[in-house]
Amino acid sequence: MVNRQVVGAHYGLRDWLAQRITAVVMVIYTILFLVAVIRAPQLDHAAWRAIFVPQWMKLASLLFMLCIFMHAWVGMRNIFDKRPPQVSLFGTGSPGVIGPVVATSQYDFLGRRMFVNVSRKF
Repeated sequence: MVNRQVVGAHYGLRDWLAQRITAVVMVIYTILFLVAVIRAPQLDHAAWRAIFVPQWMKLASLLFMLCIFMHAWVGMRNIFDKRPPQVSLFGTGSPGVIGPVVATSQYDFLGRRMFVNVSRKF
């Protein structure tokens, strides 16, 4: 059994699922919005106002904005969260099967995260 010590607050499935759900919601909203724009006879100020008059469109737009915020938040947090995982070799010179899977994507099972280290010598 592998005893893994979790040092960060955000790992794996929750972030992955949040990104996918918000992406699906944004795609559905974009399709609905494009259909509404295409169905408009002309695109003047009155037509734009008419698109956003129904209550469901106002709620869908609010949900879209919240999804954009959450999608960007999770994405940026994953980029600047921690140092990337090391691929371990088990003395045989071949990559290990426990931990990051080298043969597929070289990312660990918890999701890809990027670490930025900036240093300066004075």
